[in-house]
Amino acid sequence: MIISLEGWSKHVDFLRFDPRGEFYLWRNLPDDVSDQIPPGKMLDPIVVILRVTEALLVGPAFARALGWKSEEARLGFAFRWTKLKGRQLEPWANPGVTINAYGTAQDDTVTTFVELPLDTPGSAVAPHVDEATRELFVLFGGYQFPSAAIENWVRRLVERRL
Repeated sequence: MIISLEGWSKHVDFLRFDPRGEFYLWRNLPDDVSDQIPPGKMLDPIVVILRVTEALLVGPAFARALGWKSEEARLGFAFRWTKLKGRQLEPWANPGVTINAYGTAQDDTVTTFVELPLDTPGSAVAPHVDEATRELFVLFGGYQFPSAAIENWVRRLVERRL
């Protein structure tokens, strides 16, 4: 368990790693521990995209470190977001970004699943990030985050240009 409630990166993480390749990460929504916004009111889609991208980049690195064969392995990732009802989709942590999402989430929870071949290069995870986040964003008045924008944020993270 990692708890960091001071500084610019406040978060609570619970991690569980099994040598068989079963990994679990529970992380609070950064939107609920920020000094900039009240908890439970917003969800920053850019932060979501970046966190999903991180998972899709780190998972294959773990699998390769465990000696999995690239040509045979497919990795499964499940994502669950909770406590969404009543939130607005707002890029509060990225104030220069504008999105046109007007609805608030009417459902409280969404779970998605994506598979990723182990040999997928980091530069090619954007479609998987899109797949993993699509149902989440739709909860906010049917919003669809543009694929080109997802590709841009993934590329910036991969290239360490955030």
